[in-house]
Amino acid sequence: MQPVTPTDTILSADDLVRRAAVFVSVFEDRLAPSAPLNATFAFHRGPSTIEGTAEVRPAVFSELADDRIVIHLDLPALVGIPALALQGWLDFELAAIVIRRQPALYRYNFKRDIFPLFPVSGTAVQFIRYVVSHLEACLKRAGRTELILKMEHGQSLAYYHYQTTATAAVEEIRSYRNLAPHKWMRAIYVSKKSKEFVPVALLDAGGCLPGIASLWWRCHSYLLPEDQKILQKVAAAFLSHRHDRFSEQMVAAFEAVRFDLLI
Repeated sequence: MQPVTPTDTILSADDLVRRAAVFVSVFEDRLAPSAPLNATFAFHRGPSTIEGTAEVRPAVFSELADDRIVIHLDLPALVGIPALALQGWLDFELAAIVIRRQPALYRYNFKRDIFPLFPVSGTAVQFIRYVVSHLEACLKRAGRTELILKMEHGQSLAYYHYQTTATAAVEEIRSYRNLAPHKWMRAIYVSKKSKEFVPVALLDAGGCLPGIASLWWRCHSYLLPEDQKILQKVAAAFLSHRHDRFSEQMVAAFEAVRFDLLI
């Protein structure tokens, strides 16, 4: 494959089909000697919605069908974007499949690892589980980022995040301001936002694309300074424990949120 440059764009639907096949093949080659992904494509001429809802799916998403991976691509939404962004998008989606196939590496025990740090009762237990579920997803997204960085595909992943990072909608900003006085509600919000920020922070730390973290902060300038600091703490917790067991990463991430928002 010829090197993909920052100026290359997806020129047409045919170009998208060709490049997508090449990018998936390259990912599989870099992943070897792991089991083959067995990926196929489904191309759409418009956005797809989640079955039974009006929620629009991303322009790239994947589904598991028996032993196959079906990668769905929205042709109109993807034609014209940088080729590197498409590669990063596909890499990130495929990395999610890899992680799903390795459940033993991403285990932790809520009652043993997390609950003793903040013993509560009643409905508060379910609330803490919400926070923890977002942090779990955040760390798995960080793991996907690590996998891609090891493949030396950090630049393309950074282009994907650059392409998909957008200024928050007015409704989201209003909702955040309404919950800002309530620390526990902010804990859920910040934990959810960590899923977006921590992968960007890892790419920024790796020097993959200058300004990628600054862009994310500009798009989220409405966040309180203390919540920005917590997001940075969660990212730092992962960086400090990136070679540790997943349960230890979970404890470090939870502590970053607990210390400022739950005590």
